[in-house]
Amino acid sequence: MAEDPRATLVVAEEDGRVIGYLLATIERDLPIYVCEEYGIVREWWVEPAFRRRGVGKALIDRAATDLASAGIPQLRIRTAAPDADVRSVLERCGFRPAASEMVKELRTGD
Repeated sequence: MAEDPRATLVVAEEDGRVIGYLLATIERDLPIYVCEEYGIVREWWVEPAFRRRGVGKALIDRAATDLASAGIPQLRIRTAAPDADVRSVLERCGFRPAASEMVKELRTGD
């Protein structure tokens, strides 16, 4: 994905050391939706020692700026339902709740 020319890879460094990164790709939506294309965060990571310092928000802000300048009107990210800490960070970055995905475990052939 990082080699896709329409992907955005943002890296945060401190003293030459990678402390976080974000990878977003551009996807097409079904024509019934408002946005024909949107960015979606595929990977987002900040080293634990650097969390709660604004690194994660800075990565999202930079990716959002890059995508907006490319004409992409929306950025999406998926999170685990019980991860309130991540949802709190995302809300501070301007995200709002959207679709809800529900999962059912299936019993596979044994």
